[in-house]
Amino acid sequence: MGTEAGSATTESVTRRLISVGLRLQRWAEWQVDDSPDTTGITWRQLEALHVVAALKDPALGMIATELDVTPAVVTGLVDRLERLGFLNRAPDRADSRVSRATVTSAGAAAMADVEEELRRLLAKPMLQLTSAELATLTSALNLIDSVDSPRCGYCKSKVRPDDVFCADCGQQLRVPTKSTSSRVIDVSANDGQEGADAVSELLRSISGNH
Repeated sequence: MGTEAGSATTESVTRRLISVGLRLQRWAEWQVDDSPDTTGITWRQLEALHVVAALKDPALGMIATELDVTPAVVTGLVDRLERLGFLNRAPDRADSRVSRATVTSAGAAAMADVEEELRRLLAKPMLQLTSAELATLTSALNLIDSVDSPRCGYCKSKVRPDDVFCADCGQQLRVPTKSTSSRVIDVSANDGQEGADAVSELLRSISGNH
């Protein structure tokens, strides 16, 4: 019975953590897209910048694969980011038919500005948490962060389950598909539940401020 109850609790916690994570991502997307004058960039452009920064000088085709969009969409994204001064585009040295993109110092600064703005917004409701609640949230986040990640079969670097290319060596890890599956994170019942409660309360506070 104990094992069955523990499994049920763990499943409930993991489902809630996934839900909270998705809500937090939607909140971040909304903040970025709703404040273009503040951030100077859209969420989709921010995603493209992060992919280019992670893959280090990728071809436009690699960016399209990683974002799971068409090459035409990536061309438009890169065009706009280049006009903003956030990306540079140049022909591949070995094949001039291939274009590669790199993040400029202005692009790196834009990513840092967005991250700082999101941190600032998240800090406001966090000030309402008690020391015990912050400790619980930190414990849960540390536990989740420590879960083993898959590794690249070439350079053994940690990769995300949905990565198409390794950010360190650039090798293709899988064939992209339109359908994706979620990887359930196994956490302990107590820390995970209390952490999920703290994150949920945090998100409710954020939503109440907008």
